Amino acid sequence: MEAAIQQNQLNGTMLRSSGGWNSAVCRFFHISSIPRYMLMDKNGDIINNDAPRPSDESIYNEIKKLLE
Repeated sequence: MEAAIQQNQLNGTMLRSSGGWNSAVCRFFHISSIPRYMLMDKNGDIINNDAPRPSDESIYNEIKKLLE
C-alpha cells in the first residue's frame, strides 16, 4: 500500500483494515468501495456516510453547516 501511495502521490489519511470488505470497520462504516468519503463532526459522529468528493462544491455547504 505504501508503494502505491507514493507512486500515485496520494494525499490524505490512508487506513487499512484486515479482513477485506467483511472486516468490522467496513461493516461499521458501510464501506463497499474505495475511495469512500464521510463527513464527521468534531465529536467523531458520522454526519454523512456518503459525502461528496472534496472537489465537489456541495461539500462546502455541508461543512459550513457543521461550523455554525
